[in-house]
Amino acid sequence: MKRILFLSVCLMTAMLSFAHDFEVGGIYYWITSSSAPYTVAVTYQGTSYSEYSNEYTGSVTIPEKVTYNGKTYSVTYIGWSAFRECSGLTSITIPNSVTSIGDDAFYGTAWYDNQPNGLVYAGKVAYKYKGTMPSNTKIALKEGTLGISDEAFKGCSGLTSINIPNSVTSIGMEAFSGCTGLTSIEIPNSVTVIGGEAFSGCTGLASVTIPNSVIHLGGTFRGCSGLTSVNIPNSVTVIDLRTFEDCSSLTSITIPSSVTIIGQFAFSGCSSLTSITIPNSVTSIGYFAFKYCSSLTSITIPKSVTSIGWGAFSGCSGLTSVSIPNSVTSIGDSAFGWCTGLKEITSYIQEPFQTGDYCWNGVNKSIPLYVPAGTKEKYQSTGGWKDFTNIIEFGGERIEPLTEPQEVDVAVVPDQISLNGMVVGSTYYVLDADNGDGADSENGCVVINTTTTDEAVDGIAGKDVSDASVKVAFKGIIFMVPAGTGTISINAET
Repeated sequence: MKRILFLSVCLMTAMLSFAHDFEVGGIYYWITSSSAPYTVAVTYQGTSYSEYSNEYTGSVTIPEKVTYNGKTYSVTYIGWSAFRECSGLTSITIPNSVTSIGDDAFYGTAWYDNQPNGLVYAGKVAYKYKGTMPSNTKIALKEGTLGISDEAFKGCSGLTSINIPNSVTSIGMEAFSGCTGLTSIEIPNSVTVIGGEAFSGCTGLASVTIPNSVIHLGGTFRGCSGLTSVNIPNSVTVIDLRTFEDCSSLTSITIPSSVTIIGQFAFSGCSSLTSITIPNSVTSIGYFAFKYCSSLTSITIPKSVTSIGWGAFSGCSGLTSVSIPNSVTSIGDSAFGWCTGLKEITSYIQEPFQTGDYCWNGVNKSIPLYVPAGTKEKYQSTGGWKDFTNIIEFGGERIEPLTEPQEVDVAVVPDQISLNGMVVGSTYYVLDADNGDGADSENGCVVINTTTTDEAVDGIAGKDVSDASVKVAFKGIIFMVPAGTGTISINAET
């Protein structure tokens, strides 16, 4: 949580001005962590960098620790515009505790102006590439470098490769934004924080591996139109605002089970994305998270999700089916707007609620809307759902068709279960349990077919059909066969 908090603070400094919290020895600080371990950032005097002029002059030495009101704080960050336009600042000494530096921290200072062109270091942080970078530039950061500051290489289109040593712990906001010549990058496992938009607009970046030390992504690869593959480690818990927005070459991605939040615009504009699996750990899908993912054909929302944000899947014109679990309690405006390719919708919601305005705008309202048994009338009277003219109840469990065989463990509660009306794909597959059609007494299993005739079941199971009832305690494993074969075998204890 502290890493996420620290990243959030860094993001906020790029947009807001902060009043300093206290001053010690002529240096102004604001508190970044008021609980142990206590940390502060160096900042300007007052509420804006322009409120006072030249509050820092001559030589300034930043201490590693500072004590205020009985608490000792570590100085870990030099904030956005901290020394900006302090033209009298001639030298700066920065402790090893500082691993991050905000944008324009030394803009307009004599110290920075006197630095030669090329990569400028501030302490052990790669602060800024000064001047115009030549084409085909390869950079190896110094061993012992602790961080890469905000916008350190922003717009350096001539950068083709960079070696980041495993001493680096943070990569700042927009650190490599617009580095269009960068084709690959290796981020060491020492990195714990990657700032917002760190690699945005790196259109030449084809693949990247995120180390398992990172827990938060925000706008990180926005506009990386050449990105085809990304490895997201199990350490990541949040895929935040615009992380993969407009990564138009990304065809597939695996979201690990550690992720709990898919933020706003996270995958928006990923027009080549054909498949994505949302893990059971995700609780919310943010606004426009998958907007214009036009190549997506189906999406299953896990039972952990409680909210689907505005426009979350809007413009997903290739989407043919969607499954919504009972855990969902809110669906925002235009969440599935203009999903013009939808052929079926399955909702497991037992108590339908009114969806956001235009939730299903542009969707053919005559396609099947599958709803739990006994809820049809509720859906027909609930805003957002009642416009559908082909609402069909299903009993038991609705089973999605598969492209590959898969064995699925199922805990059936209660023990007594009726298999009548079980749905597979978009077709009802009915088992007539009263006369035993579909019951294979020899193998103790049930075969659900497209018809309930003995001949059809014989043709699949190759067994005689008895009058054995299947309305007894049912437990076991469901075996799904590939989609298109039209059969499902259920191993039942009878």
